[in-house]
Amino acid sequence: MISYKNKEDFLEQLSNIGGYVEYLGELIAGGRFNHSYGIEFRKWKKENGPEWNCSSLLQAKENYWWHGSFEVNQKKLNVLSDGIINSSSECDALYWSMRILEWGDVYKGCTGYILNKFEKKSLCQDIKSAVDLLESDNYDLKRFDQNDLRMDSGLTKIYSLASKKSIILDSRVVASLSLIACRFFNEDSLDKLKKLSAFACGTSNSSEKKRSQIRGVKIFSPYLKPENQAHYNLVTNWILEAAIIVAKQKNNQLLGYWSVKNDTGLLRSVESALFMVGSDISRG
Repeated sequence: MISYKNKEDFLEQLSNIGGYVEYLGELIAGGRFNHSYGIEFRKWKKENGPEWNCSSLLQAKENYWWHGSFEVNQKKLNVLSDGIINSSSECDALYWSMRILEWGDVYKGCTGYILNKFEKKSLCQDIKSAVDLLESDNYDLKRFDQNDLRMDSGLTKIYSLASKKSIILDSRVVASLSLIACRFFNEDSLDKLKKLSAFACGTSNSSEKKRSQIRGVKIFSPYLKPENQAHYNLVTNWILEAAIIVAKQKNNQLLGYWSVKNDTGLLRSVESALFMVGSDISRG
């Protein structure tokens, strides 16, 4: 049962448990954050060795890899984002949606939904409606019933690239935020966090449970899945928005520090850093 109706309520309850937002803001501002794991990408291994590591979130972004570097992907994402944002017809929306899924290498479930909306001539409007809900300060996700509006690992990418404020929320990002919580909070606070439904477990294709367990222990009980993904996408948007405000107070050169020109670029960079951190949290 969700105990908050809006962003203000949620952040107040999170703050009452502890200063997670402030801690995350410190990390975004340049605080030290050490993390490492064995990486699977063959090209990364060939060029950089078998271990991925970082000493800060900025370095996590600099060590980004998804079929190429951060810079390579950012060029693609800028084109995809401009395309989906400026889609003025159902054909445009369908074309750019499929291009986004191609980039994300994810199709299961979402392609049928997208084609169904296209056939009903509601794809453009429903993408905009989803973005409005995910950018909102209010908690109103009733339309995300997987029929009227759907959420999954593909659609979060479409909604995010159609937005200036909503992140791509996948298992890696979920895992990284859970790892940061586990490093910051004590055991009693972690129990309180579970009732707040602020964090979830990530999933992975391997049997290693590398995005759900830390040193063999599962910390948060719900796994990220399509049925709850809109919820976690929304509250994560709230957390990151608040943490970036804190980071700007701590580092008045924050955009320059992250080598970005605007807040949307900053959010995308932080998201990319979290994506890399959360690839494997098993070492804690």
